[in-house]
Amino acid sequence: MATKLTAAQIASAAGVDMVIANGADFHVIHKITEGRNHGTLFVSQSKEEVYLIDIIDKLL
Repeated sequence: MATKLTAAQIASAAGVDMVIANGADFHVIHKITEGRNHGTLFVSQSKEEVYLIDIIDKLL
């Protein structure tokens, strides 16, 4: 669990929200994206919006 919390700290510092959820539940990602209350959400303090597509474009 300590490793998961460290990962949450790193993600938050990078401005990324993160969810720690039960990996044994095959459908947990679907439930989370539907807005259902599964797992623990760590919200970053970043005010800047970052879009994955912009990062990918910079890499290509």
